Amino acid sequence: MIVRRPADPSKFNGVVLVEWVNVTSGYNLDAHWQVSREYLTRHGYAYVGVSAQRVGVQQPPYGLTAWSPNRYGTLDVTDGGAITDDSLSYDIFSQAGRAIRSQPGLLGGLKPRILIAIGVSQSATRLTPYYNSIQPLHGVYDGFLLHVGGGPFRTDIPTKLLRINTEREIVAGQASLRQPDSNIFRSWEIAGASHVDYWFMTYRQALVARDGLAPFNYQCDKQPLSHVNNKYVLNAGYAQLVDWIFRNRPPVVANPIVVTSVSPTVIPRDTNGLVFGGIRLATVEVPTATNDGANGSAGFCGLYGSHTPFPDSQVQQLYPNHQTYVDEVRAVTLQNLKDRYIVSEDADEIIDAAEDSTIGTNVPRPVP
Repeated sequence: MIVRRPADPSKFNGVVLVEWVNVTSGYNLDAHWQVSREYLTRHGYAYVGVSAQRVGVQQPPYGLTAWSPNRYGTLDVTDGGAITDDSLSYDIFSQAGRAIRSQPGLLGGLKPRILIAIGVSQSATRLTPYYNSIQPLHGVYDGFLLHVGGGPFRTDIPTKLLRINTEREIVAGQASLRQPDSNIFRSWEIAGASHVDYWFMTYRQALVARDGLAPFNYQCDKQPLSHVNNKYVLNAGYAQLVDWIFRNRPPVVANPIVVTSVSPTVIPRDTNGLVFGGIRLATVEVPTATNDGANGSAGFCGLYGSHTPFPDSQVQQLYPNHQTYVDEVRAVTLQNLKDRYIVSEDADEIIDAAEDSTIGTNVPRPVP
């Protein structure tokens, strides 16, 4: 486990996010933390990342036992090689949660009020059987927030669950796994967003270079990585799930991305190539590019989505001056704040970025 907590105990908000760290890349990836680290730090969350799978613990060259044999060499999640399908991972994740509650030293003496299980992509998929089968038996966690994956979920479990998908998951066929919102389940979908976005991968790329990991291959059909920033909706998701658990105030209901067929998946688009419906951040509602969740199938391209800038002439026609662009971004962002799809500090960040941009000026746009 990796633990991050407020240095000042008075800043702790009582919430521990317990992430089933992702191992799709062949090593432990604390994806939730990397995306929302600023928000989580600002609001006093504690974070525990749990490495529960063989790839993250024992698979060379990046598993913990190979990375630091002196510290982690005795770890074994396979029962001496007898169990290699990660069947023990569910019990490991439960034991981690119980240890957080029962051993105050793990959090430096902080006393948690609630534990929320979180996971991205493959981890969200693994947390689905955990939610359906393990959580009803042992009730280790007080809530679940799953991002870009997961489902279908049982409807007879009282533990509250919020799933946040991007356009990419809908493109990939997850519209067929949609479930109606209820008093214990909410589902949000982010229009124009990709499984991993430009902002997350830019941050992650520096860490990959630092740690000597394999560089990313961006040789895709279209310019990769949607610029729709998933963190804005994720941050609102944390806030609303916590409010739901503490005060029984449910998250807002969000319109899904419009799909006209699920077999095959058919998603209508406007003249700019943008989907209809979903949670629509200013990047989509006040567009300067086509951002979407599709980009071929080579390597991880399917997860990257794409970003295709509009011609300068089109941008100039849409926003004849800088103030027009800023005013439109502000209006959309304040509406999203009112609708509770984003939090106030992120609304400020979005508007500040618009004000600092060159859109609607004679200054050429920077090449992303």
